[in-house]
Amino acid sequence: MLSFDNNYIIFNGMGLFSTNSNWIHPSITEVTYEIIYVVSGTVYLKENGVSYELKTGDMIILKPDVNHKGYKDSTGKTSFYWVHFFAKDLESLTNGKWLFSGVNQDYIFKEMLHFSRKENSSPVMPELLLTQFLINNVQDTSDEKSRKLVKDIFEWTRINASPSLKATDIAKNFCYSVDHLSRLIKKEYGKNLKQLITDLIVEKAKSLLLNTNWSVKEIGASLEFGDFNKFLKFFKYHTGKTPSEYRNSYSITHMNKK
Repeated sequence: MLSFDNNYIIFNGMGLFSTNSNWIHPSITEVTYEIIYVVSGTVYLKENGVSYELKTGDMIILKPDVNHKGYKDSTGKTSFYWVHFFAKDLESLTNGKWLFSGVNQDYIFKEMLHFSRKENSSPVMPELLLTQFLINNVQDTSDEKSRKLVKDIFEWTRINASPSLKATDIAKNFCYSVDHLSRLIKKEYGKNLKQLITDLIVEKAKSLLLNTNWSVKEIGASLEFGDFNKFLKFFKYHTGKTPSEYRNSYSITHMNKK
């Protein structure tokens, strides 16, 4: 076991999967963390309801005690390294990020596999290589990056806010866990991702009611409420007024004479 920064990594085994036939990942729940690093082809994985399409050079860290499975066949040659390991608090190391693109470090995994299979080799070697790899490639503690991430999340959510948008959609787009992004958003705005989506839809609705001549029905449709009554109930629930009451309460403007 290698310890660092009040954390630890315990290597638990690895291998290289390769096939030229159509293949889909079985449904599995592991007791360890698992890295999947794609060497060639495309791997289709789903974890916690979020679907991932992993291409050559991409890497995902799957969490323990959470089911993951394939959702689509991989065709042609498919090859990836898999690494099982235990960690005390991996999320603090990755800052909540589980998907990494363009890692392109096949040699590290090849070295790890070599030492894990080599006779009379010290068991510390693959553990050391894994620990160094995680620290060098997935650790992200930059406050500046976190601030930029929060701004990017807010702007993306503002643009895409709709009744169908879910917190998992935001997490998938930014390749972080829902819990981690909710913590960042709550720290900055005092609300979680679900609340942020709701508030941004309400703000869009208010703006359209006050700044356009669109009918309430047209506004509901533009906000992607498939059912007009759902828009009425949603707006009344979150503002205490119907859309028409809200619009009418601001319909009188005062103009000062020069």
